[in-house]
Amino acid sequence: MVANHKRGNYIEEDDFSVCLQCHQPAAPGKCATLDWKGTTEAKAFGYTESHREICPIIQASQQLKPQVISISKQFPFTRERTDGTFTHDVYRSIEGIIGTGKEFGFWTEPPCCNASTPYLAGSQLLEKRHLTSKQGWKIKDEWIPWLEFEKAGVKTPSYPPKFEDSWKSYYAWRGLPLESPAVLLLHWPMTVYRLLSLLGLVPSQPPSSRQTLTVHYVGVESELNFLPIYGELALLFPNTDLELVFFGSSVRELVNQAKRRGDCLASQKYVYSYTAPSSLGSGTLRISLFQGGPLWEGADARSNPPDAIIACHAGICSYQPWLPVVLTSRALGIPMAVTDYNQVTIHTDIQLIFRNLPKFSTSVPWKASSAGLSLAEKARLKDGSEAEYVSNVNPFMLPGPRRESWAKVVASQNAFTLVVTPSQRGSSSEDRTE
Repeated sequence: MVANHKRGNYIEEDDFSVCLQCHQPAAPGKCATLDWKGTTEAKAFGYTESHREICPIIQASQQLKPQVISISKQFPFTRERTDGTFTHDVYRSIEGIIGTGKEFGFWTEPPCCNASTPYLAGSQLLEKRHLTSKQGWKIKDEWIPWLEFEKAGVKTPSYPPKFEDSWKSYYAWRGLPLESPAVLLLHWPMTVYRLLSLLGLVPSQPPSSRQTLTVHYVGVESELNFLPIYGELALLFPNTDLELVFFGSSVRELVNQAKRRGDCLASQKYVYSYTAPSSLGSGTLRISLFQGGPLWEGADARSNPPDAIIACHAGICSYQPWLPVVLTSRALGIPMAVTDYNQVTIHTDIQLIFRNLPKFSTSVPWKASSAGLSLAEKARLKDGSEAEYVSNVNPFMLPGPRRESWAKVVASQNAFTLVVTPSQRGSSSEDRTE
């Protein structure tokens, strides 16, 4: 390319250096040498990793592509493109489940082409009633994962819940045909189930006595559009009162709107609740919206810690507000697990944040300085900086991979899991060994 440029030959705009190891092109306008060595940039934590550091991570991710593709190929409606990636937009368009607005039910999403289209995540929660399953799913009756079993006239799944960690097995237990596109939304509650399972918070057998489980769900946005599908979790946590507390800037905006609106779903203590039939264990799922600020800033973590903290697409290293969450989780030993689109961002989280936890101790939200931390809390931060962190493919991810504009890495929604802080109850061994 350089030789062609010196000879005066025309260079295509996207004809720039490509790494011979991972085949990742350097960004347009960026010097390939500097990209390889790394430079300081205006990122959330003041540094971006060099390509020399992330090249082996990209290569390792590429090796997982067949495994991720096999997840997609469980469903007959998926179509693989020539580069091994998947898109569901054409299929959703054919089925009429892609667009913005109430008429698209649970599928509503931010407008992609018309910025003037009004959009508020969770706008349905400003009404007085949730959409019914039929109104929300907007697909064939036999494709819907019904929660109103008797009313819908459908057979309840077997009890206790028993299925392998795959969509095919889960669909079979749930009584859904593989032609159902429900997976395109079900991956949200099933990822919550997966994260709690990795933290050891999903009992192997239904508990003999009623138990409670409070989970702080941080960074919520699009999840606000389809709260009723989280009722699925009540089926998977029998004899349990499970509460999800939602945090995020979109949550805060919705709460403010609800205060002006008055009587609506978002103004209630529990914005959504569902109890499974007694034949399925009477598990209860309740969702509440955090009424404070848009960020998770300790939320009384020392005096009243949640049982777990979870997040989807956390992007911990991309946003400064994540630092107090990680520090608090590690210092207080609060179990925490997240997902992200790809393994490169998870690797960056580990290298730039987790490996330097003691250095960030002054950012703990419930103490002004590291001098105020107890010896045990300081020790936990130190242990966190030396711990092993491993990301794994989420078997309940959104079928993918999707095309990534910036890198040749395997990526999709809820594609990879990471245990940030393991539970003392024990986490899955697959996320604790390298």
